[in-house]
Amino acid sequence: MTALTALQRSRILSLWAMGGDTATIAIAVKATEAEVSRFLHAEREARLAIGHAETQTYVGRRECRAKFFIHRRKDSA
Repeated sequence: MTALTALQRSRILSLWAMGGDTATIAIAVKATEAEVSRFLHAEREARLAIGHAETQTYVGRRECRAKFFIHRRKDSA
């Protein structure tokens, strides 16, 4: 959860984990584009693979709703 410090936890819409061969964390957030960028950079630094991020711009300010699927091998956790 270290990289989540780049985002305000109050903005996290949902956070859940899934099993399988990889430990997968799915995070849906409402954040500014800069916050999402910092989050993605921190995750890349942690060598986690981002499955995808969906963003949307709202009228009046550049805000996005992003969904991240972060995959990490269980043995590297």
